[in-house]
Amino acid sequence: MSPRREPDHPAPTQATVVAQFRDYHAEKFSGQGDPRIVDEWIQGLEFIFEVMDCPDRYRVICAQLQLT
Repeated sequence: MSPRREPDHPAPTQATVVAQFRDYHAEKFSGQGDPRIVDEWIQGLEFIFEVMDCPDRYRVICAQLQLT
């Protein structure tokens, strides 16, 4: 019996990942304020990235979009 193959899925494009990320309406961040706010913002982004199964190479791009 041969092993079962998973279907080949094309790698997501940057545009696809960014569009999906924007659907989650992540908090914007101004870079100012209490360090706890920074930690909460990062944790919020990390949660979204995990839910999305976001490739590492796109996480910084998505995070940069949330900086004001």
